[in-house]
Amino acid sequence: MKQILRQAVFPPAEASGSDGSRKAHAAAFFDQDGMFYVVDSAGNVCFLDLTDPDTIPEKAQRIDGKIPVDGLEVMNGAGRITPLPIDPGYDYIVVDKQFKTSWPAPWPVQGRVYSYTLTVTAASPSNPGDRRDVRKFRISFDLPSAEGAAVESSGVEVSEHGDGRVYVESIGDQLLPAGQSRPVDIQVTVPGSGLPTEFPLEGLKAARLA
Repeated sequence: MKQILRQAVFPPAEASGSDGSRKAHAAAFFDQDGMFYVVDSAGNVCFLDLTDPDTIPEKAQRIDGKIPVDGLEVMNGAGRITPLPIDPGYDYIVVDKQFKTSWPAPWPVQGRVYSYTLTVTAASPSNPGDRRDVRKFRISFDLPSAEGAAVESSGVEVSEHGDGRVYVESIGDQLLPAGQSRPVDIQVTVPGSGLPTEFPLEGLKAARLA
């Protein structure tokens, strides 16, 4: 019916301890009574009471404790509610962050703009000796889903798909020989007050796409 009844009813998802885990709600299902359950990647379970056809709660409730997913990234058993058009990564490569400077965001955004150089290296982060050519890569990190939040860069493609992460991808087929590095300069606008001089890019990772 494409009718929106409530928005933002579930608390922010958490990532599991596994390498590459996203902060995402990974599985959703109804029980026979009409309770709607959502599980995130860390094993947190939230439920929304939809048993009353005339009342929809403003917020979901979280069950105490976590289910033992043990780092397993649970696929959405109810089908993808929001498709994430993100290409699969073959393996992770090294990415280093160098903070440069920050300054107040221009009006009308109240916040700060942070400048970084992200350097990707065609080598495995867990085994530096494992080097291989990279023709296309993707850098990702967490960014608050707030009005005014933005990432700017040149020579790469920047996208955000509503999952609390930003994706910075190389454009086309650009060979990065095994063991060599390439810098990517970005500016991150973060809205809010009382922000730190340096904003941590939590969940910073890079993957080889080709």
